[in-house]
Amino acid sequence: MDQTEDAGATANLLLRITAFLLVLSLAPLPAGPRPLFGQEPGLTSPGTPLMQPIVLDEGWQEQKFTIISMVEFNGVLYAGTQRRRDLTSDPPVAGGLEVLRIYPDQGGSWKWEFAAPVGFETGNGLGYQNFSVVAMQVFRERLYVGVWNVDTGAQLWRTRSGVLVPRTLADWERVDPQSFKGYAVTSMAVLGEELYAGVFTQALPFLYGGCRVWKSPDGAAWSQVNFDGFLDPFNSDVTSMAVHNGALFAGTENGYFYGLFRVGTGTEIWRTTGGDPPAALFNWAQVNKDGFALTGRNVRNENTSMMISHGGFLYAGTINETTGAELWRYDGVRWDRVLFDPLHTRNTQAITYHSGAVFEGDLYLCTTNPFIGGEVWRWNGTLWSRVNVPGFGDRHGLAVAPVVYGGRLIVAGDGPLGARLYALSRPDPSDADADGVPDSADNCPTRANPDQADRDGNGVGDDCQDDDGDRVPASQDCDDADPAVHPGASDPCSDGVDRDCDGRDQGSWEWTDDGVDSNCNQADNCGTVPAAAGAPQRAFAAALVLALPFLFLAVLRRIILREPIPDRHPTVR
Repeated sequence: MDQTEDAGATANLLLRITAFLLVLSLAPLPAGPRPLFGQEPGLTSPGTPLMQPIVLDEGWQEQKFTIISMVEFNGVLYAGTQRRRDLTSDPPVAGGLEVLRIYPDQGGSWKWEFAAPVGFETGNGLGYQNFSVVAMQVFRERLYVGVWNVDTGAQLWRTRSGVLVPRTLADWERVDPQSFKGYAVTSMAVLGEELYAGVFTQALPFLYGGCRVWKSPDGAAWSQVNFDGFLDPFNSDVTSMAVHNGALFAGTENGYFYGLFRVGTGTEIWRTTGGDPPAALFNWAQVNKDGFALTGRNVRNENTSMMISHGGFLYAGTINETTGAELWRYDGVRWDRVLFDPLHTRNTQAITYHSGAVFEGDLYLCTTNPFIGGEVWRWNGTLWSRVNVPGFGDRHGLAVAPVVYGGRLIVAGDGPLGARLYALSRPDPSDADADGVPDSADNCPTRANPDQADRDGNGVGDDCQDDDGDRVPASQDCDDADPAVHPGASDPCSDGVDRDCDGRDQGSWEWTDDGVDSNCNQADNCGTVPAAAGAPQRAFAAALVLALPFLFLAVLRRIILREPIPDRHPTVR
């Protein structure tokens, strides 16, 4: 055996040992009943009103904003943006987040203006480092803005007392203690009379302790109320928060790619009823299985990107780029998976961050789909319907940051040409799908299709036609005569047919050594090609050795944070 083979054998042995120890150390303790999991079907309903573009006044489109979050404050809509510095582009991009104030004008168009200096620039020339507004929250009549800064650390800004219309830096004050020992304030929520903030640390568990949750009774004095990462260093971020039935729920990011391998155990959701430290540190309980796995763990559900309380349930949406985003709901005892987006299955890769909203008694959420663009979905408790044109007409477009404002649901559509705003109002009875074509003349009255496309001229719109019965309409199916060909279908290697409609004949990422070359790289190797030299494999082995001490933290977590949620229902549905 040469040195390369020896290094590879050593790395493989260490990997298997580490995986074995990880499974043992993270196995649930017999502390009480664990949440049970089930499924309930979701169906596609007849069409609902279609979102319409909002006309913004002069200069908006030239700015090419990328909106990340939106919130209503003092009767006006505020939007937080993301803008990274890029001095190599033409023209160069200076970088720095923007906080925008947006409101309707009497003439029908909407006006906008800056509500803070770009990047909260203080005069030191480093405002560009504050490149994204990740979270916004109103608390005690002040607007709080959570900032992402990987150079000097997270920042939290709020409007000064009595400021109703912020414009300059003098209208804002910074209130984070030492950047919360993290890089971004990624989520916020109000429980009782206290403000909670979730903080991203870093996806490098060898060097960082994990995500942090802080709370404040007044927005100025802060204290940390969880153990770093909930005693799991792979919990790098609190990506979502929600208050439900008098408790605060925090969803984590847990699961990352590191070059040749993937680590983590899948997203976790933790519950607390509050309290002050040190008692607050022990008042957390995990209420889901890692990654919402039916058994074991599911690292593919790496992130709980959205949580919202609605209709007596807590809804949680995930990011899953392998088998598709998932939506779950919790009744206090068990989680049920709500099947949604039946037309695209695994091609819907994520429920976007903070994308839940309740409008007119129904739940709305935004999703990403790399093949057709971002989508906005409506859930009435039984049926699903899409309320926008996918990608808002651009397959690269995203749908983000839904918020109810002025009696309408407002959603930002981010695309290559910058963000646009779209609004959903109450439906017109004579045009059920709100596509501008009356039902009496609409060739697809149950789905919005303003273009009335009808490729075969049979009088049935392409959005309502599915000749091959694969549940994908002709407008989105690259071969509507073959049920084995549609977005989300299995695409065998090199058979000359693009079966999943992604524009190429290629397989998907490979996760298991199952004897099948799923990703068409001539090797069954979990998505990787073995390194040709021994040095990378030796480095890989060294990294695994460094990871072993952190397994001890997992054991502590199961011992210290093991309180089960009590059964509140005598039977399981």
